[in-house]
Amino acid sequence: MRIDLVPYLILWAIVTTAVVILAMWRLMLGLHEMGGIHLASGGEQELQQEAELMRREARIELWGKTLTVVSAILILGIGVAWVYNGLARY
Repeated sequence: MRIDLVPYLILWAIVTTAVVILAMWRLMLGLHEMGGIHLASGGEQELQQEAELMRREARIELWGKTLTVVSAILILGIGVAWVYNGLARY
């Protein structure tokens, strides 16, 4: 019995594309980081903005890591099925 791998390859491509997009989005957010320590008074708004930016980065990193694991599991499964397809011929 042969397994059609095309739908799984398409799914893997979509997940991997999402990982790349999240990585680029995280990079772009990182470029907008203010950095440094704000000790002067009147910087409460800047602190709130920086805290919100850090929360967004954390969410993006969580999704990126999760989708990276999903992508790795998918490609491993596709590889196993490909080998199985090759052995099923004999």
